[in-house]
Amino acid sequence: MARRKTAARSRAALTRRGYNLEDEIRHFATQAGKIVSEYALAHGGSAASNVASSILHFGVMLITFFYLLRDGEAWYEDLRALTPLSEADQSAIFGTLTATLSSVMRGLMLTAGLDGLTIGLGYFVCGVPYWAGLAILTAAGGLLPFGGTAFVWVPIAIYLAVANSWLKALMLVGWALVALAVIDNFVKPLAMRHGTGLPTLALFFGLAGGIEAYGPLGIFLGPAVFSVFAALLKVYQRTYVNDAAADNGAGADTKPSPPVSAVRQEELGISIGEEKR
Repeated sequence: MARRKTAARSRAALTRRGYNLEDEIRHFATQAGKIVSEYALAHGGSAASNVASSILHFGVMLITFFYLLRDGEAWYEDLRALTPLSEADQSAIFGTLTATLSSVMRGLMLTAGLDGLTIGLGYFVCGVPYWAGLAILTAAGGLLPFGGTAFVWVPIAIYLAVANSWLKALMLVGWALVALAVIDNFVKPLAMRHGTGLPTLALFFGLAGGIEAYGPLGIFLGPAVFSVFAALLKVYQRTYVNDAAADNGAGADTKPSPPVSAVRQEELGISIGEEKR
């Protein structure tokens, strides 16, 4: 009742000053529609191409993931058998690869859960109905490489702006952006770093470069390439650098025999000649 009275007073005040609220809303909607249509005509082709490319990459990721689950262990054993390395070096490289992929998967699950929890808290504070179910849906969206949680909280913010208040919509947008910035840029690399042995900065660039080079599969391929490269450097250090240093140290410890004098050489020659006779 109080809200209706406030709205009536506001409408009356605008009317006294020469503003018609319905006409202003209609004019604003017309202008917004014109701007959106012009933008869509100018960038519609590239946007459709990007959407189609993202859908294609996501489909390739799903197909690859299916075959990796079905035949990945056999491929792993075959590849390990073909590797021309010692057993210790194979264990170092393939153990690092396994630990990296497991850490990346755990990090994705953890950060997706944190996305759902933090943004779901924003839903609860802003009074969004069915906030718990939407929080679970947001967590599921956090597993997507592109778009992710925005597919859930952006429509909810629009709903709040239309049906409730602009203030709550802006609060939700600000809270979601801050939470995602902290979780994706700081928490995710730290969570994925556990078990990989890689520095946080190297893992961050591995994720960014992998997504840029390989698309959605780069979430796994980028850190995997970095970790295998680091393992190969350790193998090289152990095989060549440390062994060469040990050989040099052993050579330095061995003292050369003193030179035999000329008189001693003659005596040895005489004794050898007598033994032959």
